[in-house]
Amino acid sequence: MKKSIVPGILLAVLLASWMYVIGFTGWYKDPKLQFMFWFVVLIQVVVLTFVIRGASKDALDSSGNSSAAPGPPSSPHPSSS
Repeated sequence: MKKSIVPGILLAVLLASWMYVIGFTGWYKDPKLQFMFWFVVLIQVVVLTFVIRGASKDALDSSGNSSAAPGPPSSPHPSSS
């Protein structure tokens, strides 16, 4: 759960700080600068991309195979009947 809280807090801080920059500078009033709103989307895409890449690296073991592969567990010793 820590791995999802830290990026969530980072995303909230980045978006809130961008909101204050837009608000205090008055850029939201200027029609020429309204495209700056789309930086919110860019910030979200960048942060979530890094979170998803980190999660996928954690899900793969060193050999590149998924550690949660479906199928029956393999027995280390073959049974002799």
